[in-house]
Amino acid sequence: MATDLQRVIVFGATGSFGSALAAALCKEPFTVFAWVRAETLLGKKERLDTLRASGVEILVGDFASTSQLLSALAGIHTVVSCLSGAALKLQLQLLEAAKAAGFTFMHFFLPGLGELRSELQRPPNSVQVFCDGQHRASFVSLEDAAALTAKAILDPRTLNKVVQIRPRGHHLTQPELIALWRGISGEAVSQHPIASLVDSISGSSGAARARLQFMYYIWERGCQSQVIPEHELEASELYPDLSLMSPKVYLESLL
Repeated sequence: MATDLQRVIVFGATGSFGSALAAALCKEPFTVFAWVRAETLLGKKERLDTLRASGVEILVGDFASTSQLLSALAGIHTVVSCLSGAALKLQLQLLEAAKAAGFTFMHFFLPGLGELRSELQRPPNSVQVFCDGQHRASFVSLEDAAALTAKAILDPRTLNKVVQIRPRGHHLTQPELIALWRGISGEAVSQHPIASLVDSISGSSGAARARLQFMYYIWERGCQSQVIPEHELEASELYPDLSLMSPKVYLESLL
């Protein structure tokens, strides 16, 4: 049965996670919209065609236009941002429009793998290990994260709650992750210790700075090594019926 959270708009739907999430939302009782910029129509035509085939309705607009954003949010109950951390200015513009329209704003940020070298098809044979490799990160596949997120949007238990995706058994330090890959692939991986990312962050800007800051919070500050506060929720515990791909199985798929 459809709920009052029936109409969902996704920003960043042409990215890796955004497209997976939009497809997952279409499998739930939602009407799904994706907001894209005009230049995206040509630059990511194939991804847009896939979204349309999944049942997503494409809306085109300009983030600089508050009136266009407010028009797009008319009748929308849930706003989902999958914009990258590098798009901070766009995030703020979207947040202000969502607040003005009176809607719930939901932002999902997923953990990266090691150095966040997303261009790679498989793990490299040389890896930087940050801050002695003492902190753990939680690893989930895009498809699993999208499925959990889609269910969380529909769930009244998550209203006005922080929902983290940190399933048991998916927490690994960098050395543990490297050792797991070595055991699966039989390949040697050289490790190069990096004591701190602070200086690198100071000397960077734009998308590169956003990636470094993300790694800083994961590997240096250990934000995912901390216990989830009692007032927050963990998605996989809410939906134990969902079978999640383990880090080991995911790495095996890269062979």
